[in-house]
Amino acid sequence: MDTSDYIAAGALIVALFSAVFALFSYSVANEALKISKQQHKERYKTVEPYLMEAYKWYKEEDTYISFALRFINKATITNSIVNVELHLEYFDKSQVFGKAKIEPCFDVNPLNIADNKKTLELPLILSEKSAESGWITFKLPDIFKKNLNVDLYKIHATTTNGEVVSIDTHIINTVQNEK
Repeated sequence: MDTSDYIAAGALIVALFSAVFALFSYSVANEALKISKQQHKERYKTVEPYLMEAYKWYKEEDTYISFALRFINKATITNSIVNVELHLEYFDKSQVFGKAKIEPCFDVNPLNIADNKKTLELPLILSEKSAESGWITFKLPDIFKKNLNVDLYKIHATTTNGEVVSIDTHIINTVQNEK
């Protein structure tokens, strides 16, 4: 064997070592990419709303609807609920379909509801992987007392990143005033 053969064999060994090292580096980088993608998914998961209870109640001449809600932040970063609206789908006496949007009343507490949930205030700041629950109350316009039948109550909550999460119900229990 000549010197050139030894040099060629050494170069082959170095090339094989480099190829093995490159494959190992590729494998490690691929695993790191998978972990980064998973962390990114976890970081930007959504806020999930849950309806616990819903009541219609009356105070003096006004009609209110109160919802006991739970908002769960599934992300690994803080998120907030910055706006909540009640969207109603209704029919009038001649079966004409309509929609309405109502803002919450934060100065009214649910009447005759005996549990220890608090009233939610906006913005509702949700820490990472946490949940907040409480009551949100809406005052129905007077036209809903006699002339309209509500078919669907839908709560839309907007997060800080502009995402809208919603929950809906067709049935609302009525609480009678104590005299």
